[in-house]
Formats: sequence, C-alpha cells, structure tokens
Amino acid sequence: MGMKEDDPIMAFISGMEDMKPQLSEKARKKQEKRRKKQQEQDEKNKLVIETQNREREEETEAINRQVASLNRHVKYVAADGNCMYHSIAQQLALEDSKMKSPIAYRVIRKKAADSLREHKDEFAFFLDEGVDFDEYCRKVETSNEWGGQLELRALSLSLQRPIRIYSADAPVIVMGEDMPGSPLFLSYHKKYLSLGNHYNTLIPL
Repeated sequence: MGMKEDDPIMAFISGMEDMKPQLSEKARKKQEKRRKKQQEQDEKNKLVIETQNREREEETEAINRQVASLNRHVKYVAADGNCMYHSIAQQLALEDSKMKSPIAYRVIRKKAADSLREHKDEFAFFLDEGVDFDEYCRKVETSNEWGGQLELRALSLSLQRPIRIYSADAPVIVMGEDMPGSPLFLSYHKKYLSLGNHYNTLIPL
C-alpha cells in the first residue's frame, strides 16, 4: 500500500530530516566560537609569558650590572620554597665542597632555626601577633616555607658573616654588617617567577 501524502508520521520524519543540517550548522557555529575564544586566550597567555620573560631578563640584567664591579653574576636556584636557603648553601659551597649537596639547604634551615631559638629575645618581637615562636622555628627548620629577612639576619648571626642582598630597584640590603666574616652575596627578584618573589645566588664570573 502506498503512503498517503498527508501521512502525519512520515511528515514528522521528513521534518526531522530537514532539521539535521540546521542542527549541524548550529553546532558548527558553537564549535567555531569556542575555537576562536580558545585561540584568543592562548594569544593572551602567550603575551603574558613573553612580558614576564622580558621583565625577568631586564631585572636580572639590572642586577648583573650592579654586581659587575664585584666580578659576580646571578646564578639561578630552584624555586621550591627553599630558594633563600639554596642560595646561602651555594655561597658556602664556593668554599666548602660539602655544601654542594642538593640537600645542603636543610643544613642552612637548621642553622637559621637554631639561631632564631638562641636569640629569641631579639627575633620573637618581629613575629605577627598570635604566631607561636616555637612553631615558627619548627617550620623554618623542617618545612619548605619561603625564608625572608628575619631568617637572613638569623643566618648572619649563626655564620658570623654579613649577607648582602642586591635587587634591581633598591639599595643593597646588608644583614649583619657588623659580622667579622667575609660577606655572602644574594640577589632578590620580584619578577623572576610568576609565583612571586625569589632569591638567587651571586657567584664569581
């Protein structure tokens, strides 16, 4: 038996067939829109990375110019939360081969923590209100938390050596200027990493 021209079922099927190209075109436009959006985001990300790289290079070059008269230059250290301690260890490694160990930073962390404890009356004052001093020292010794000027001062006392910190846009900071030993040299970077501030070591040319 032939199909009637006004058969509603076949008309529905025929209508669905007619809609397929429209649905496909709609999906294609959505896909194209997503592709363009991703491309724009990729281009923005690339620009951000290029800008960060340029700023990092400019900052490092500025520090290298500062320390050229000392016959030193920036040497990168790992950005693992221990950068300051790595930098001190690498300074000491110039004189003591034992400090060339990749875990030498742990020795430096312990020295910093022990010095903080030994000079508690001097350092406890600088902690934020509510921070437990003993817990703070424990973290300095055992964690991978970033170290700063408090720990540098403690290390200067422990090592009996001044620590000179060079940056691109500030005067040289000297921790323990009155210490009798020869100085250690670090660089402080604000634009070296997208994650934040970073210490490197300054080694002889």
